[in-house]
Amino acid sequence: MANLGPFWTALLETVILKAPLNPRTLFSLLIGVLGSTLYAMGDANSDLEGLFWVGSNALLVAFTSVSEKYVVRNVDQAALGFSLYRNAVAIPLLWILMTVGMENFGGALEAFSKASSFCWSVFAASTVFSAAAGLFIFTLQGRVSATTTQIASLCYKLATTVLSLVVFPQARKDLGWMAVLGYSLSTLSVALYVFLPALPAKRVATKNAGQSPRIKP
Repeated sequence: MANLGPFWTALLETVILKAPLNPRTLFSLLIGVLGSTLYAMGDANSDLEGLFWVGSNALLVAFTSVSEKYVVRNVDQAALGFSLYRNAVAIPLLWILMTVGMENFGGALEAFSKASSFCWSVFAASTVFSAAAGLFIFTLQGRVSATTTQIASLCYKLATTVLSLVVFPQARKDLGWMAVLGYSLSTLSVALYVFLPALPAKRVATKNAGQSPRIKP
C-alpha cells in the first residue's frame, strides 16, 4: 500500500498547490495503486487493520510532502535551514509525548546507558544519515514536485522489498503469484511516471492558461 503515497500526494498537490494533474501522472499513479492492491491481496501477512494503518501513514506522508513543498516554494530559506527548523519544532512535540506517558523515557535512558559501543556507533550513524536525509529532501523539494519526491521514495521501497526477500528467503513462502504481479505493476508505474511522454508544450500552455504556474515533476 506504499503506492498510495504518491497518489495521495498528487491529489493534495492539485488541491493545495493548484498543480495540474495531467493524464500521464494520473495513469501511472493508478497503475501503482492497482499494483499495491494486488500485492496486499497476495501477501499472506496482510490484514484489514494493517492495511488501515499503512493507508493512514501514506496519507500523513503525502500531507507532509505537500506541506514541505509549499514552505519551500513560499519561504526564502536554504535547505539546511528548513531541516534544522523542522528538527527544532519537533522537540516540543516529543516532550509532549513523553509527558503524557506514551514513551518510557527513563527506561530508554537506562537501555542506552547499558548499550554496547557498537550500538552507540550504529545509533550515531543513523543520526547522521537522518540529518542528511532531511537536508536532501528539502533540496529535492526545491527542484521537483512533491509527487516526484514520493515516486523517488517509492523506488527505494521497491528495492527494499527485493533486498528483504533475498536476505530473508523464508518470507517468500508468504507471497503468491498475485503479490508478484502487484510488485511488477508497481515497478511499471514508476517507469511510466518517469519515461512516459508528457503532453506537448502547446497543449499544456493552452490548457493551463490563467492557472498557477505548473510545478514540474
